[in-house]
Amino acid sequence: MNLTFSQIDEFIKRTTVYEYKELIFLKDLLLIPATLLILYFILKKYKTKQPEELKKYYIIGYFVKLIGLPLFLIHHTYIYTGGVDSFTYFWSSNELIQLLYIKPKMTLEILFSSNNTLSPADYNFNLSSFIFAPNECFTIKLSTIINALTGNSYFVIGLITSFFAYLGCWKILVVFNKIYPGNSKLFAFTTIFIPSVIFWTSVAAKEVYCIGAMGYFFYYLIEVFKYKKNILINSIKLIILSYILIRIKIYILIAFIVAFLFYLLFAKIIKIKNYILRYLSLPILLLTFVFLLTFVLSSMESVLQQFALNNILETIKTTYDYLAQDNFASSRYDLGTIEPTVAGVAKLAPAGINVTLFRPYLWEANKPITLIAALESLITLLLTLFVLYKSKFRFIKYMFNDNLLIFCIVFALIFSLAVGITSGNFGTLMRYKIPMMPFYYSALAIIYIKAKENIKGDFAKELE
Repeated sequence: MNLTFSQIDEFIKRTTVYEYKELIFLKDLLLIPATLLILYFILKKYKTKQPEELKKYYIIGYFVKLIGLPLFLIHHTYIYTGGVDSFTYFWSSNELIQLLYIKPKMTLEILFSSNNTLSPADYNFNLSSFIFAPNECFTIKLSTIINALTGNSYFVIGLITSFFAYLGCWKILVVFNKIYPGNSKLFAFTTIFIPSVIFWTSVAAKEVYCIGAMGYFFYYLIEVFKYKKNILINSIKLIILSYILIRIKIYILIAFIVAFLFYLLFAKIIKIKNYILRYLSLPILLLTFVFLLTFVLSSMESVLQQFALNNILETIKTTYDYLAQDNFASSRYDLGTIEPTVAGVAKLAPAGINVTLFRPYLWEANKPITLIAALESLITLLLTLFVLYKSKFRFIKYMFNDNLLIFCIVFALIFSLAVGITSGNFGTLMRYKIPMMPFYYSALAIIYIKAKENIKGDFAKELE
């Protein structure tokens, strides 16, 4: 798959005229307001279909999210001097778009090829290595299609993908609002108004596609399994969303499925009226669940290597070793040596969960953005302690009686463990952990709501 010398010259001219952090162009003066106007009319049209108590947040929520885009660009253009994945995705997709003008067939072959069929060595000219990287190629391909249809603008694709991420978070809000009515304001803050989620999902990047797909995935799972609505159509949507998550960040889907199995398991346990039988059945069912999960993961190597337990554990170790190396020294953290075994990962579980939820600590912050992350982690810790105190440590009882709360906690813990032991440095951790945050904060909100209800119930009993 080669280009002629004249085609190579043209490709070089088209792709090397701009600086890496040069992202705004004259065309954006037209494209940005036009895109914002279109998105506003979409929000206005669908606002009428939202739950009555949530309508006031629908449009304002997205426009609050827009604050993240200029903040992201200011920080990563003028403060942070290193490379930025989002910028690399844009310029990599730009290469494919410029190639489209020169040799359309070659571009289409790249766009619709599978992960492992092509490599840079197949071409007689230089293409970004990100285009062929297993964990990045699908994001670039999605971005290329969107860019080709919308004018190839960094700002426009940021507005569109962040819109998708926002709608994913909105779907999470809709679920919690429906199941725990009367708490719309609280859940709005735990889903669509989380500062770090607003910041890191304001531009086109892997996390943006993932949190959008994850939000819709959660919504349709609840629609199918709890409300039995449009099972066939929603199941097809779940398959499509699963494919997106598998291609970009498979561990999100794994954590989600495991947590949802707990959701289904506890749905059955909660129906057991006899408390003694309920508590006796729990360890038996949990052990059975763990055994089956381990057996399935161990048996899937011949069907889907990505899901094979040994491959998952080896990937965890490789990723952590890479991101914890010396070139990340300014923000790296060390959890100890990771062994690619179940026991090795389990040994680091407390440290992995802690680093995701509550670190960096204030004294570990060595630059402005890490300081902001440290403040958010401190607030998360204080909120956690406050909610546990407010609940008088009855949260375990609440979990036994609420399978959605179990789902949120299990997902948050599994996800925190996976991210904590694979990130290796706080810069990466800040981005990687955002899909977990709406569920962890919403779990705290659910415990707080139940604690308030218990306090009211205790007070009513005293008056009787």
